[in-house]
Amino acid sequence: MGLFGRGRARRQSEHDVAIAHYEAMAAQAGNAAEAEGASGRWDDALMLSEVSLKAVAALAQLEPGDPRHLHGEAASLYFHASALGRNGRVADAVDAADRAAALYRRLRPQNPARYDVLIADAEERGERWRAELAGTAASEPEDDIVDLLRSAADRLLGGQPVSPEVASGLSALGITLTGAGSGRAGLARTNFTLADHMSAKAPDEALTIRQLRLRAHQLFAEGSEAQEAEMRIGFGDYGTDWARTLLVLARQDQESGDTSSLQEHCGWLAGVLGQLRPYTLVDGPTAALVQEADAFLQEAGSW
Repeated sequence: MGLFGRGRARRQSEHDVAIAHYEAMAAQAGNAAEAEGASGRWDDALMLSEVSLKAVAALAQLEPGDPRHLHGEAASLYFHASALGRNGRVADAVDAADRAAALYRRLRPQNPARYDVLIADAEERGERWRAELAGTAASEPEDDIVDLLRSAADRLLGGQPVSPEVASGLSALGITLTGAGSGRAGLARTNFTLADHMSAKAPDEALTIRQLRLRAHQLFAEGSEAQEAEMRIGFGDYGTDWARTLLVLARQDQESGDTSSLQEHCGWLAGVLGQLRPYTLVDGPTAALVQEADAFLQEAGSW
């Protein structure tokens, strides 16, 4: 009995080691694939996403029926669809997206709100590549980075949760989404950063970008008025983002001739600059920002 017990413990240990190995492989390859895709290196992204899928398949064999591995397979397939499509394997991309949606539907009873978002994302990706396969797409598939940004913006502005896959993709771009329990300053920065990325990658989404900036300003203002710790202690950091947001909004107001919004945003900007001035003595970029904003306010009117 003693020998049997030791043998059983050893087999269990080997099993646990294998699980940990394949979990790490799936995560590392998946994250690397998203980073390669975000940089436009889709051939490398495809290779890495295939590695991630193989690791998830191994996990499914080691622990059959475990919902974590079903979710991991669905998440890997969701990105794999884009990697396949971007490498010209459009029929395979459709199949991968459909399989991801099917797996998410199996998991939906566990958390309907969460998986409804994931199912919709996977189905949308499948339809995109299905249209490309049928030759009915209006144009070449849009860059996945733009898709990622637009999806995140739509959900963020609509007060909806961002799917884990979108959050992971944004992380590869340097955007860290703030959790539901975070302060307004952190949420404002998410809107601010997303607006900057969309401005660079999807300038035709001007209305959405402006809405993100307006939301960022609103959250910064609410956080400041509520005297949240982030705004009191870290104003030298968050305040620069707030000032940049207001400067862009005010310039847009000036270009569009919206004098009412221009006056409102300039008033807020003047107040934020007043709080930033002490930091200009020790921080060059902040000093340059304040100088630029002061010049705009002088041009726009007397403040």
